[in-house]
Amino acid sequence: MASVHLDNVAKHFGTTEVIRQLDLRIDSGEFIVFVGASGSGKSTLLRMIAGLETVSSGRILIGDRDVTDCPPAERGISMVFQSYALYPHMDVRGNISFGLKLARSSHDTIATRVARAARMLQIEELLDRKPAQLSGGQRQRVAIARAIVREPSVFLFDEPLSNLDAALRAHTRVEIAELHRSLGATMIYVTHDQIEAMSLADRMVVLKDGRVEQIGRPEELYRRPATRYVGGFLGTPAMNFLVPRRIEGRVAVLESGDEIALPDCDTAQVKTIGVRPEDIQIGGGGIAVSIFHVEELGETRIAHVRLGNTHELAVRSRSIDTDATQTWIKLHFPADRLHLFDRDDRRVAGN
Repeated sequence: MASVHLDNVAKHFGTTEVIRQLDLRIDSGEFIVFVGASGSGKSTLLRMIAGLETVSSGRILIGDRDVTDCPPAERGISMVFQSYALYPHMDVRGNISFGLKLARSSHDTIATRVARAARMLQIEELLDRKPAQLSGGQRQRVAIARAIVREPSVFLFDEPLSNLDAALRAHTRVEIAELHRSLGATMIYVTHDQIEAMSLADRMVVLKDGRVEQIGRPEELYRRPATRYVGGFLGTPAMNFLVPRRIEGRVAVLESGDEIALPDCDTAQVKTIGVRPEDIQIGGGGIAVSIFHVEELGETRIAHVRLGNTHELAVRSRSIDTDATQTWIKLHFPADRLHLFDRDDRRVAGN
């Protein structure tokens, strides 16, 4: 395992900037997840680390070695792609061992590594099958095993679970987390799925338009988003946003005329108020809203409500009745649970 340093890395295609002067240090043994919407640059960044895309400027270091101009085979990395890319004419054993055979590893080394990887991923009984005889989840485990046997310094995962159904994604997430713990390897993982990102990452790197919006532990990013984009990207349903008509002292006046108390901060900077669906309280002397839809999710319910004519909000609470559509409830917005953003959509200091 090895550390990875992206030293002021940039990538452009003609005049289009895809990655903009990005600097990031990844510790040896760390599990880092690049996350962001489509077009944010996360896959391009991963492919630059892998050597599949050239670097327009800056350096990439793996361990103490500058690999910026090294071909992929000389970087000490293994990559797992969204497509399994298995050879259909080879059995599972052949697919897993193919890279080792190309590297002219000894027969004993190949047998030992294949057996170890198959045991770790619980695919020992599949070694003699062809890819066509496997389920999607089994094929992905074979692809991961193929990466493991190379014993790389760094593992790269490019949206490896995108082709799996929801149940298999959840199961395979756990397997990848267990794999990281058992190997202690440096892993860099790309996904657009925030649940994958938050459940796997030691640290997350949230990207937008080729720039880093925020880096940190999943809970930190969820609880204290540095920008409105991060706050809105993480969470299901997404964070609610309210744009007040004006602010008087520590009170935000909405277009509906309703008022929300703000926490102690420089309220003159505030442009947008964010609040997560689970942080809104129901009842008391709050703001009246009308429910227009209720989602039943089993462990909880999501009420979609209208506040005046300008805002639609999501409220998470098991106490909401499923037949509450077209009824009115009152909501309270605790000041200590609000997220305040300025005109540049940056978090307001002191919140």
